[in-house]
Amino acid sequence: MKSLRRIHRAPGFSLLELAVVIVITASLLAVALPRYRDAQRYARTATLDNMALLMIQAVDQFHWQCLAAQTRDLREDCHEVRVGLWLVRGELGYPQAGLDGIGRLVGLVPGEPAADQFRVETTRQHGQAGLKVSLRHADNGTCELVYLAPAGVGQRPEITVLQSTCS
Repeated sequence: MKSLRRIHRAPGFSLLELAVVIVITASLLAVALPRYRDAQRYARTATLDNMALLMIQAVDQFHWQCLAAQTRDLREDCHEVRVGLWLVRGELGYPQAGLDGIGRLVGLVPGEPAADQFRVETTRQHGQAGLKVSLRHADNGTCELVYLAPAGVGQRPEITVLQSTCS
């Protein structure tokens, strides 16, 4: 004969089950959190490196457009060069260090998709005009690169990535 008695158990987790879940969660976080932060740092560095490569390509494209315009129009100034759909300001045969120059070529002008990811400010270093580009959403410190206009005729612009500030 079966017992008609039922054992009533309180709904929910026992204290032991709760402790096991907390220990497992803490262990997973201890392993996953450093990897997540490393992945964030790597992504920030990669984004900045890609912007630097894009700037190098834009500088070359502008320079070749400038040389072609000089040959065609017999001009030597290259203060404004049409590159694709954009009229880009330049100096000494290379894009100007500003939003009307290199900023327009790499999509840093407000309204462009890349402009939402980066903070852009003008700067002067060693007497040269420059454009400082940093990641807008960097938590600790900043990841930045600096575009410096050419120092003189026949010199290329300097593009420096400061990865040591990425964290």
